[in-house]
Amino acid sequence: MTIGQLLQILKARKRLVFLVLFVMVALMVAIVMFFPPRYAAEAILTIDVGSVDPVSGQTDAETSAPGYLATQARIIESHNTAIKVVHALKLGDDKSVQQSYMDATQGKGTMDDWLADQLLQHVKATVARDGNIITIKYTSPDPRFSSLMANGFATAYVQMVTDLHSGTEQQNNAFFQSQLKTLQANLATAQQKLADFQQKNGIIATDEKLDVESQRLTELSAQMVAAQAQALEAQSRARGRTNQPDVINNPLVQNLRGQVAQLEAKFNALAAKEGSNNPAYQQSLAELNEAKAQLAQAMATYSQGLSNSASNASSRFAGQQKEMEMQREKLLQMKTQRAQSQILEREVESAQNAFDTALRRQTETSLQARVTRGDTGMLKSAPEPLGPSFPRAEIMIPLGIILGLLFGGALAVIVELSNRRLRSVVDVELLLNLPVLATISPKHGKVALLPQRSAAKLTLNHGAGS
Repeated sequence: MTIGQLLQILKARKRLVFLVLFVMVALMVAIVMFFPPRYAAEAILTIDVGSVDPVSGQTDAETSAPGYLATQARIIESHNTAIKVVHALKLGDDKSVQQSYMDATQGKGTMDDWLADQLLQHVKATVARDGNIITIKYTSPDPRFSSLMANGFATAYVQMVTDLHSGTEQQNNAFFQSQLKTLQANLATAQQKLADFQQKNGIIATDEKLDVESQRLTELSAQMVAAQAQALEAQSRARGRTNQPDVINNPLVQNLRGQVAQLEAKFNALAAKEGSNNPAYQQSLAELNEAKAQLAQAMATYSQGLSNSASNASSRFAGQQKEMEMQREKLLQMKTQRAQSQILEREVESAQNAFDTALRRQTETSLQARVTRGDTGMLKSAPEPLGPSFPRAEIMIPLGIILGLLFGGALAVIVELSNRRLRSVVDVELLLNLPVLATISPKHGKVALLPQRSAAKLTLNHGAGS
């Protein structure tokens, strides 16, 4: 269907179009005149997303979470917020409201819940697309009541957020206060155990004392090695007894050995000349035996001295070894005590850290419970509406005209299609599939050749004359 055909149809069925237009405009006028006006008041809140906690100085993870604004809008439309509005404005004190509650519920349930449900049917919280803004809209037949309710919901929401935050922090504060007593008792127990252990074992400065004892063990080990070498050397020197080089090379022994050699030479010379009964022989023999006895006595004395030295060296080595073993046992015991002391110290440190952390969090939660949240503010309070939001004549009447023309035109086309008429040359050509050469005016009976078809007609006439 072309534009021309559509205009022909609308022209032919203009009465139907005007009738639909009249009905639609009349309907809009009736709505404007007879429908009770409703007034919408809007309060605008600004939400600080990603605000900084004034106590901890860190970004609030809750306000930075995705969907935070949508959650706040649902809080505004929640039953608890409506209950706060009812209590704040004392709506239940009105006698007419009480009578309406009795008529509607027959006394079932509570008036606060019934009023809250009634209010929630007319409030809407909308999140702005391009900012951290929530618009609270309340609609009612009374402009003053709409303004009062919109502002009431905004105030109740701010109080609700503050109460939720304070309630959570107060619960956390109570939890940490109860835990502090237990943690403090654990810290005192751990400190007492450490003190008792240190007092029992005489531990004052564990690390310094351990270092001194380790140094003492090193010194004793070196002394034991030296004593062992001395004992081995003394035993080696005492092992040959009188044939030991130390005995043989002794100056006194060497002197006595020289005297014995001289007396032997003298005795041998006398023995070769004199008999055994000669007084000189007897005297020389006595002198030789006495010199040999002195030599043997000296060698035995020196040999015994070496044996005694070896025995003394062995005793010193044994004493050094025993002292070193005792020092080693003492050091091992001190290391064991040190390990146990470190375990107790770590327990004290752990208990101290737990207590300090709980004390710090208790202080933070105590402060946060008293801090007023500053991430929500009233950007615009809801003024009393100057005009109704519905119905509005300046919108309804033009809307009725537009809808009347659209529906009238659509209805005219539908009626035309159900009972098709030939209203133009194009309709005839489409129906007969033949070109139209001329039209006859219904008023004057004149034949009018169509301009686009004249050439064709002349062609046909010229062909017939021929």
